Amino acid sequence: MALSENDQRWQLLRRWTSQKGLPALALLGGGLGAVGGFMAEPLVVLIGGLVAAAAVFFSQFEQQRVECKLDEANEQITRLSKNLVEFTIGGEGYCYASIAKLGVLVFVNDTNAPLYDVSVRIVDVNAMHAQIAESRRRFGESDLDWGLLQQAERHHFLGNIGPNSANISSVQIPLNDPSLRWNLFYSARNGFWTQQIMAAQADQQVEFALRVARDDSTLFQKVPDAFPRTGDGSVNW
Repeated sequence: MALSENDQRWQLLRRWTSQKGLPALALLGGGLGAVGGFMAEPLVVLIGGLVAAAAVFFSQFEQQRVECKLDEANEQITRLSKNLVEFTIGGEGYCYASIAKLGVLVFVNDTNAPLYDVSVRIVDVNAMHAQIAESRRRFGESDLDWGLLQQAERHHFLGNIGPNSANISSVQIPLNDPSLRWNLFYSARNGFWTQQIMAAQADQQVEFALRVARDDSTLFQKVPDAFPRTGDGSVNW
């Protein structure tokens, strides 16, 4: 937007004052003080001191104004850099598996950042424990059949998930198993996070609780009101 003629004049005056006027004013005040001292004129010394003090005051004021402008510019650069990172690698974005009709898992990205190259490893915790027990029965406590353990997990590539969008998968979760416990391990261009899906019998139906975490910090949690809790009201994840 073009500046008016008065605004342009004001900017030129302020630029000249900060670059030349204030130093000249300080020099003038110092000169008056020196002349007043040489001539033994207290009034001249006083005027020179006031002029010099005014120059210092306005110089500091101008410096603070410039520093404020620089701080604002740095904040804007930081904000733009963060936005660029988010749209380049995903930032702090994450997705989670939501249970739709018939137990179909829908992977939802509720954040404002796109997610790239998302993959998930789904582990059936109960099946994993059963496979560990079977492996130990066959080979003893000191050895595990890793091929047998892998039967309790599956891998899916979800690809890219846009901000505030979702991908429907082919994965189905049993809706009638109150002992179900699934752990999901996500990886994407912006890092790693995990999700727990836990079922429990509540009244006449099976309820599911979800929790998403990154670095031991909970990102998202969804627990139905009817889901069983411990004595202090928390969920025993």
